[in-house]
Amino acid sequence: MSDLQHLPHFDGIDMPRDRLDGLVAFAFGQKDLEDARSLFASKWYDYRFLHLGHSVYLFCHYYGEAIERWRSKFGVSPYFKLDHIRHPIWRCKRNQGKVEYSLTPDRTRTAWLRAVMFADHYGIPYDKWVEWSFQYAFQCNWQRMPLPGHLYGDKLVMFIKAKWEADQQSLMTVPLDPRYLAVNYAGHAYQDDCQNWLMSIIAGRPRPEIPLRNFLRHEPLISEAKARAKFGDYIVDMALS
Repeated sequence: MSDLQHLPHFDGIDMPRDRLDGLVAFAFGQKDLEDARSLFASKWYDYRFLHLGHSVYLFCHYYGEAIERWRSKFGVSPYFKLDHIRHPIWRCKRNQGKVEYSLTPDRTRTAWLRAVMFADHYGIPYDKWVEWSFQYAFQCNWQRMPLPGHLYGDKLVMFIKAKWEADQQSLMTVPLDPRYLAVNYAGHAYQDDCQNWLMSIIAGRPRPEIPLRNFLRHEPLISEAKARAKFGDYIVDMALS
């Protein structure tokens, strides 16, 4: 099963894992890589099977999309070109007909990785993290769109966390990776974590059988056995009726 089939097409998506291994090892410090890799168990579910390099490229993809959406609302564009977003680790330029590559500045590469790590720490999808960052900047009357290093400021993070709390309660954002479908359950810890997360939110509803019906039938992300263990036969039978 592909790690990437549930994601939008982004620059770097076709890069093989062995090349990504070398790329991130060259681009980021060992301590930063260790810290980033320690967060895989708290990432948003759709990213837990990704390579860290793909995570950085995907985050930058959503940032580029946000710039296009928000460009007209801000008075001044970002300082850097979209090519530097699509290729967050390398810069590419032509010199007398030859293509030359160079690393982006240390500060920029570190900022991209830190932004990814903040989103991973809180388990928030990258598209939402970026979109809410732009919302925050606009509401605070920033003149420029936020740069990578702005995407994890204290007040902005508080704003994003509040948005995510409300979003989770709506149950509108759920994993798209088919590994999380109940039919594909293989006893992986990430699969257990996803089902437990969904059931914990459903358990707080006054009529849990209503959202449970959706996740047993229409978006079958919860196995019937786990649902019965959590909610009991009466609630599950109502959900399936």
